[in-house]
Amino acid sequence: MPRRPKVPPKRGGFIQTTVEVEGRSETRIVEMPLFEPEPWGEMAPLGIVGQRVPRMDAEEKVTGRARYTADIARPGIAARGHPAVDHRAGNDPHV
Repeated sequence: MPRRPKVPPKRGGFIQTTVEVEGRSETRIVEMPLFEPEPWGEMAPLGIVGQRVPRMDAEEKVTGRARYTADIARPGIAARGHPAVDHRAGNDPHV
């Protein structure tokens, strides 16, 4: 029986494929993106790779003014099971 030629998957649609996960094969349905950018060539101009990039949040983190997810208290959300201690910028009372 002759083999059918492989048809490229339709962009922007869903396809069924078989993947290997932890040594076993599974059938998955995946979405194909509408647009896939071309891969970079060997001579592509990469302006950031290998360069130092300024961190926009560095000053807030170093001075302790940065806000993290654990710093935000929302009404109706249960508090943590341990007392909050501010470890940033040397504000730990237990040290």
